[in-house]
Amino acid sequence: MIDSCDSVRTPSNVRDSDPRTQHQTLEQKIAYIDQFTLSADVPDEVRIHFETGRNLFVYAWHVYRFNMVAKQHILASLEMAARLRLASLTGDEPPRGLAKLLRAASTKGLIANERLSNRDERALEMAWDRHRRTEMRRMNEECFDNCVVDYTQVRPTEEELQFDWIGRFITALPHLRNMHAHGTDNLRPNVGRSFDIVCELINQLFGQLESQESSVSD
Repeated sequence: MIDSCDSVRTPSNVRDSDPRTQHQTLEQKIAYIDQFTLSADVPDEVRIHFETGRNLFVYAWHVYRFNMVAKQHILASLEMAARLRLASLTGDEPPRGLAKLLRAASTKGLIANERLSNRDERALEMAWDRHRRTEMRRMNEECFDNCVVDYTQVRPTEEELQFDWIGRFITALPHLRNMHAHGTDNLRPNVGRSFDIVCELINQLFGQLESQESSVSD
């Protein structure tokens, strides 16, 4: 039986929050999504497409499953952006599919690990995860019931600092897009991380246009 929170809204409850979003106010949700904004260098058609995804995220406060729709939509925004950018750069028909488009953009230097604005933060998150797994393993080996994990002295390794995030995105994002496009009951949206990645990549695609076009032509 379908739960009432997954059923179509009625005039009496259409403005209510979804029970699964009651930990957050609507104002907080809007403030959160405001941090993911495309630059003025991005074409209007891409920005409008991305804005639709941001609106879906906001309205997910009323209908929780809109989170997954928002995630699918912004991944389509990324595919649209990569297709338009490659076409404008080469004049040729760009490859089909998100993975091939991102790979081509990476090859041409349109997206790069070195220009990721939060690469150090991502490396620190990897270090924290490594440390947490080490402490959990130690807890199991020494038969502790629980332990307190101290992250204050954790530092990323050189390998973590130089991790190939672009390569991971090229592998993971098309998989996520296909999963949502072909239908899924997945309710682990992690939409904020997706907005962070997509916004970063689209801004990279259209950032520093003159220098990018000069390097590609050379």
